[in-house]
Amino acid sequence: MKDADGFADELFPHRRSGTVDYARWNAFHHAMWMAMMVSRGVSPKDALLLGAAHELDSFAPGRRRPFGPVSQIDLHNSAAGVQIGLTSRGSSGRRGCQTHRGRGSAAVHVRIRRLLRSGLLR
Repeated sequence: MKDADGFADELFPHRRSGTVDYARWNAFHHAMWMAMMVSRGVSPKDALLLGAAHELDSFAPGRRRPFGPVSQIDLHNSAAGVQIGLTSRGSSGRRGCQTHRGRGSAAVHVRIRRLLRSGLLR
């Protein structure tokens, strides 16, 4: 089964750090990661704590501040994913996060892509 990286890689195969495609990949990745966890039963609080721990873990002295502007954007996108995951709990975790290939429910994937296109994910 694909993880959030796999879904994001499928949508943005040519991403490179510092590009618009990388920013969109990262936004989609954070939202999808949280939505997949919450739709499979992880509590929203635990999912957000894991996301915060991820932000602390990615801190590199001299490169970025913990919970600075980049982390704030990631946490915003993660919170959006949690909300999508909560509304998708009725479907099984795997089916709720299937790609657009027509197998199972595509609700999570489609909602995150819409948020990305609308500018609500940053």
